[in-house]
Amino acid sequence: MPLPEGWTIADVAALNAEPSLSAVEIRRIVEGGIPAREAVAASGESLGERAGLDPEAAQAAREALADGAGSRETAAAAAARVALVSLWDKCYPASLKEIPDPPPLLYVRGRLPESPSIGIVGTRSPTPYGAEQAGRFARDLARVGLCIASGLARGVDACAHKGALAASGGTVAFLGSGLCDLYPPEHAPLADEIVASGGAVASEFPMRAAPLAKHFPRRNRLISGVSAGILVIEAALKSGSLITAGFALEQNREVFAVPGRLDHPNSRGGHALIQGGAKLVTGAEDVLDEMEPGLIARLRKRAASSGGEGAAGKATGRRNPDETKVLAALQGEDLAADEIIGRTRIPAGRVLSLLLLLELKREIVRVAGGRFARAARGG
Repeated sequence: MPLPEGWTIADVAALNAEPSLSAVEIRRIVEGGIPAREAVAASGESLGERAGLDPEAAQAAREALADGAGSRETAAAAAARVALVSLWDKCYPASLKEIPDPPPLLYVRGRLPESPSIGIVGTRSPTPYGAEQAGRFARDLARVGLCIASGLARGVDACAHKGALAASGGTVAFLGSGLCDLYPPEHAPLADEIVASGGAVASEFPMRAAPLAKHFPRRNRLISGVSAGILVIEAALKSGSLITAGFALEQNREVFAVPGRLDHPNSRGGHALIQGGAKLVTGAEDVLDEMEPGLIARLRKRAASSGGEGAAGKATGRRNPDETKVLAALQGEDLAADEIIGRTRIPAGRVLSLLLLLELKREIVRVAGGRFARAARGG
């Protein structure tokens, strides 16, 4: 749906630039049936009554709309080639609209993902094992068409973005600062690479907003909100990653965790999540196994329409042992899923996940009768 009559993107930017107004309050104002000009002219008490706001919030909204902040924001965004995407735009991520407090405005460099996303988060100081797992999961999940969402932070976030890029996959980074004050600054080249690859760097904060500590929990709800699930790789017991996992649970998203060394502090957060019911995962197929059928159908549709040229069609690299077993069983003949289970002696649930993963990687195809066969390789 378009912006309500009497409102412009600059008006929304003006309200968004007022730190005392919450996302919920801004939505009430814009959708309250009061054109922006009338809101400026109204008294604080009158605006508050019509939009369901307390007098202080109403007065803050009036002043924000009157002081020209919206024009300054739109000018700064245009100069930096940043798009302003409002909650009422058709290109606003549908999954973000599902959360209780979707940001009324997103500042976007690049292109927001159309494919389903999975969030990958973790410590800023990973062990070599943690960094390796972040890259591995991101690569494998990107190869089957999932967009990798993270926060551009040092450590696991950066490894996840780089893993997606290595697989020629999609990735989106949400910031805890404005796009004119990218944080951490040393990741500016990584942000440029994400945009150049067809991904996006996005923020709900005004263009020149500083990377304040209070911004990062708000940023985390966007990583979980845009994603079908959150994967935690190495996190302390008190960390932003666990805050993100908490948002994921509140938003009815899946939560996954990679196990680590029992004696390392970086493992405590993930292990606590597993003890609390998060899905322990050791590979991309474990993540796919928990995805709801509608999302899997969307992945299949995108893979089919890509003609083998997308990330799923470019899957390369080492296979895990179970993938190798399934492919060996299909050597020279077509098999049904139950026949593959019998020959490989791999548990049924895992075989079904592996079949999906291999199908999305274009290593196998479905044939008549719901059977599977090795994919023909062009020469």
